[in-house]
Amino acid sequence: MTGTIVRFACAAALIAAAPALAQTQPAKPAAAPAPYPQTVVDAFVGGCGRESGGRTEFCRCLIDGLQKKLSFADFKRWETAGALGMQVPQSINEKVLDVATQCRWPD
Repeated sequence: MTGTIVRFACAAALIAAAPALAQTQPAKPAAAPAPYPQTVVDAFVGGCGRESGGRTEFCRCLIDGLQKKLSFADFKRWETAGALGMQVPQSINEKVLDVATQCRWPD
């Protein structure tokens, strides 16, 4: 259930953030992934919050965890695939699922 909600919320966030994604270049590789652009984070939390019935705390947990586990390029790849109903590499999906299971779904 959580995985389905995450996928729909992320697809909605991508559509809302499309202009920012098109204009944003990922940061140069570093020891840890760089934070995503604030417009992308805000769009993700907003879209996820709408799709999850206002569970923005859960959505914030998701985006915070994704920023730690996925490069911005992999995040965009995952978001785009979700919006278009395509598949992404298993390694990306495993990281997303790991983050989603660590975030507490509010009762």
